[in-house]
Amino acid sequence: EDGVTDAADCLGPPGPPGPSEVLPGLLTSVDTVLLVGGGAGPAGGTVSSSVNVAASGTVRSVRVYLAYLHPDLALMEVALVAPSGAVVLLHDQGDGDGAQVLTGWSGEGFFPVGDLDALAGEPARGDWTLRATNPAGGDAGTLSSWRLEVVVDSDVRVTVAGELQAELLAAAQGELGALRLSGEDVATVLAALEDRVWCLEHCHPAWPDDCTVRTCHGVDRCDEVEAPGDTPCSRGAGRCSEGECLPLRTCADLEGEPCGAHHDGFGGTIWCGGCDADSVCGADGVCVPGCGDAVCPTHPEGWPSHCNTRGHCEYTPPDDPLRAEIFVPPGTFPMGSPEEEAGRSDTEGPVHGVTFDSGFWIGKYEITVAQYEACEAVEVCSVPSVAGWDPTNWGLNRSHIGRANHPANGLQRGQAQVYCDWIGARLPSEAEWAYAAKGPAHRIYAWGDAPPADCGHAMMFVDGYGCGSGGTAPVGSRPAGAAWSGALDMAGNVWEWMADCWHDSYQEAPEDGTAWNGACEGDWYAERGGGYDNPVAPQRAAQRFPNDGNNQYANMGARCARGLP
Repeated sequence: EDGVTDAADCLGPPGPPGPSEVLPGLLTSVDTVLLVGGGAGPAGGTVSSSVNVAASGTVRSVRVYLAYLHPDLALMEVALVAPSGAVVLLHDQGDGDGAQVLTGWSGEGFFPVGDLDALAGEPARGDWTLRATNPAGGDAGTLSSWRLEVVVDSDVRVTVAGELQAELLAAAQGELGALRLSGEDVATVLAALEDRVWCLEHCHPAWPDDCTVRTCHGVDRCDEVEAPGDTPCSRGAGRCSEGECLPLRTCADLEGEPCGAHHDGFGGTIWCGGCDADSVCGADGVCVPGCGDAVCPTHPEGWPSHCNTRGHCEYTPPDDPLRAEIFVPPGTFPMGSPEEEAGRSDTEGPVHGVTFDSGFWIGKYEITVAQYEACEAVEVCSVPSVAGWDPTNWGLNRSHIGRANHPANGLQRGQAQVYCDWIGARLPSEAEWAYAAKGPAHRIYAWGDAPPADCGHAMMFVDGYGCGSGGTAPVGSRPAGAAWSGALDMAGNVWEWMADCWHDSYQEAPEDGTAWNGACEGDWYAERGGGYDNPVAPQRAAQRFPNDGNNQYANMGARCARGLP
């Protein structure tokens, strides 16, 4: 279809290199591995790597992604060879015509070298070869891997605008699933469409729901300057897009009792409102029974809510379930611990009542490594360190060693606060943390008075640090230890920084739940929750401890909270 534009802007970020494979559909993608440099061969030697594209048809566009781990590519000559033998120079030995194609810098991971327009119209099927030459020999640079993405002209998906895809497929070929056109199939499908409204879409094969409508046919023309209340389409209600009237997917088309935001099927959004007083908007955008007498307020980020296992309103963002937050309702609780409680210290008294006139949100999980690294990637957060304390050499939790879902450790208090600020939140006060852990009545542990802390409820010191593992576990891996609010890991894994500076007792402590930051001494702040290095007593919900906010300890992390707007 002439109306289908280049698919380059449909591409998501390239993934890490993997086994060679051809993904079906509009985008044919192949990963492979190539190692060059470090004395890879004699002067003038060439190393090549080939992948096979099985898709038929001609090339609409080609994109190549390269990853290199050595910045000195000045002596490398890199070229892409098509199955027909056509050659495009990606990088030459100097500042020649092809050198500008290899642009940008990535310390690790892929970066694109651009579309290779000269290969448009070439046959797609066959072996594609990346050829790298080291004319001078020696360490001229290292290409660690490459990825080839070929957009083929004949691969198009058709859907009926504003209607379920299954309806079109039933009419066109009598089966469910995406419809791919090639050769003689086109005439058959177009005949089946008759006068119906239909659209072409581009869909990334790795994300089948990530589609963009490119052009529609059989639609009415419309005037985009019409007043918002008018209906400029002869077929009925619709919306204007570049002069074409596209039917809207309405809330009435959705199953159940829809709520919140939904896709309208054309890259836009429809809002289906809220739920009645007895329901809350669930994670899938449908009203579900509410949490008893609890009132689930609208989350500042618009996240959908549901009732968690502890009967509280829980809000989960669609892009990262581990950022879930729990709404802790207003109430009063006794802060501190009774003098007869085993393991108690004087810093946990005197017991005093704290009243929250309004509720607040608290993170269900501790801040994860992946979340904190995302803040590092945009140069807002700084890299943590465990240089101050790491007796078992557990090390700094990082994604590249398989700990993306572990708690971010080695955090100084300032680093934790910067991250929480970045997501529009803050560190919790001691009172907020304790109330979310214990609830309106005192309990020894976050899960109740019994059983005592063990490895089924907390990542703690039993048979060594971290239940014998030496360190942390993925957040939320001890669901039996869920707190009164439903928050997880409020005992064990890592200690958590509080908003409050340290005070040796609760004498003159605030009674409204706010952070206590008067009469602070230096950089000493409160921490709570116990760590993977602690036995039973520090896992109690009333346990609190002082720590210098500048310390870099392997057992230190945080979770975030936020108040009502």
